[in-house]
Amino acid sequence: MKSKSADGLRGITSFCVIVHHFVAAFLPTMLHKIDPARGFAENPSPSILFKIVTSPLFSVFYNGRFAVLIFFVLSGYVLTLPFFDRVSDSKNILERRMWIRYFRLNIPILAAVLISYFVYKMGLYSNIPAAEISGSTCWLKEFYLSGITFYDAVKMALYESIVFGNGTLLP
Repeated sequence: MKSKSADGLRGITSFCVIVHHFVAAFLPTMLHKIDPARGFAENPSPSILFKIVTSPLFSVFYNGRFAVLIFFVLSGYVLTLPFFDRVSDSKNILERRMWIRYFRLNIPILAAVLISYFVYKMGLYSNIPAAEISGSTCWLKEFYLSGITFYDAVKMALYESIVFGNGTLLP
């Protein structure tokens, strides 16, 4: 029951999130209109090209928040499809699919968080100097703050990242 159109839309939204993260790290003034609450600075002297690229017509292609909203709606749609196909056993189907999804997503999250924690403990992240160079001090500089313990990493891996969206070790 694979939906190629849903997979295609999922791929497009994932790409938009990747572009959004690149823009947040290296061109942060482009996100001032999209996310002013996060503290992205306004471009003091925008060119006409900058104004065009940051207009709603073009910014939808790198608006990560919008893409994530589409991604969550799409995930809910795909998760609940069997619920509506077989109404008699729908509660068990939905419950089973939620647990399967948790383990399918959390095994790679667990691995990625633990790898990120060990890279963090070795002091190999350079996000703070990169933030100073790129000007992304309100976003890029916020990751891998000091004081993260192994216990914190385990909590992030097991539930905080997937339930609460904690991206401390997986921005």
